[in-house]
Amino acid sequence: MRVVKQRKRPVRLSEPLRWRGRIESLSQEGMGVASLEAEKDGVLHRRPLFIPFTVPGDEVEASIEQARGKYSFGKLEKVLSPSAARVIPLCPHYGTCGGCDLQHIGYEEQLRQKARIVGFLLAKRGIVPLSPVVVSASAQRTNYRWRSRIALLIADGKVAAGFRKARSHEIVPVRECLIVAPRLKELILLLNKASLVAPYPPGELALEVAAAVGQSGKVSALVPLSTVPQRWRAVVRALFERLYESNRQLLGNLLFEDERGLHVFGQVQEHLTYTAAGCVFAFLPGMFIQSNVPTDGALIAIVLDFLSRQPRKRKPRTEQVILDLYAGIGNFTLPAAKRFGLALGVEGDASCIRLARINATQNAVTNARFVHQPVEKYLDALSRKAGAKGKAADERYLAPDAIVLDPPRTGCTPLVLDGLLRSRAPRIVYVSCNPITLADDLAVLGKAYELKELRALDMFPDISHVETVALLERREE
Repeated sequence: MRVVKQRKRPVRLSEPLRWRGRIESLSQEGMGVASLEAEKDGVLHRRPLFIPFTVPGDEVEASIEQARGKYSFGKLEKVLSPSAARVIPLCPHYGTCGGCDLQHIGYEEQLRQKARIVGFLLAKRGIVPLSPVVVSASAQRTNYRWRSRIALLIADGKVAAGFRKARSHEIVPVRECLIVAPRLKELILLLNKASLVAPYPPGELALEVAAAVGQSGKVSALVPLSTVPQRWRAVVRALFERLYESNRQLLGNLLFEDERGLHVFGQVQEHLTYTAAGCVFAFLPGMFIQSNVPTDGALIAIVLDFLSRQPRKRKPRTEQVILDLYAGIGNFTLPAAKRFGLALGVEGDASCIRLARINATQNAVTNARFVHQPVEKYLDALSRKAGAKGKAADERYLAPDAIVLDPPRTGCTPLVLDGLLRSRAPRIVYVSCNPITLADDLAVLGKAYELKELRALDMFPDISHVETVALLERREE
């Protein structure tokens, strides 16, 4: 069972302390890490100091402003001697906008530091991969995100569009972005030029709009009216309807979401789609897909490679059952179905399940099945039904030959981890974008499984996140 420790709130020092020294490494949040040394009872203690926008190898001057337990947090004041890996950020909003946090670090160093972080976090939980962790580069260095949440601030009849400041609710309007796809940037620029038609309510309104671009180049926007106060709803709706009607070359779909559900405005020109691993996937803005679509094919290839590993008791692929947990719209399920006998996708979101089934039909995949059920409940049912024979057997609960899962950043719940252990699947392929929760979950699964291989992929250039894929094999009893 995972115990979540409540973090202590940072304590702001009454008077900042000046510090000079060398940055030693990078934290999983993208901050430079240095060491504070203090002597107590004749013993020299070293405690970590975190400083944003620094690079391993930098000699810097910083002011220590906050403390939390044994950790201290500083603000960069001056780079005294820059690291060889320090580069000049190209985005004019970098350091203010919270959209990315590693643009001041050369890309090769970003990959090295991400590999070091993954290895370090695994080692803290006693997990040592058989070979050193290496992070493969993204297929596209910039403008790789096909989906994003655009933050809006509406006040005095004007619209400010961009992203939130790091660790803040403050919205930073942007005119440039090297992370999102160019067509999404066009939408942001369009919103920044927009204005309201009077009358409109006094005060200001902040909201986030989900936007995504498909392979046709058209953008789809989802406006969550359910988060907007009633007095603002008509104004917000009218704003986006005008933008849609006058910018059809950019906006392919406009959707509104309220308490009654999802509503499409105007004529639907097209569905959002992307292609990966020989499959075409339809999706909606706001749905989870791998944001870095250009690199998604490489991620799927790693997953399929790991699923194909058969160290013992070889079984023909055409007879193997692959279970895909947190299946979404079928990003791993459909490619797996093309290679194996049967692929079962489990997903708790009804909209994703509907599109997953449509995607299977559109790709002529007849050996994929999708189950609309929370993963916890599915695994509990699997443990009770997987051994059924004859007429009692349910195709949705066949014993899997391998399981692939891609949980949220928060990792697996204790019930999911227990269900995985009880599944007794010979192989588990765990996809994660958070090495902290990955390490926690692998430590639990280590009761019955052994880590055989781990690969890392940079799905997030200039951002401190990293994607990892772990292959686990069940130990012989």
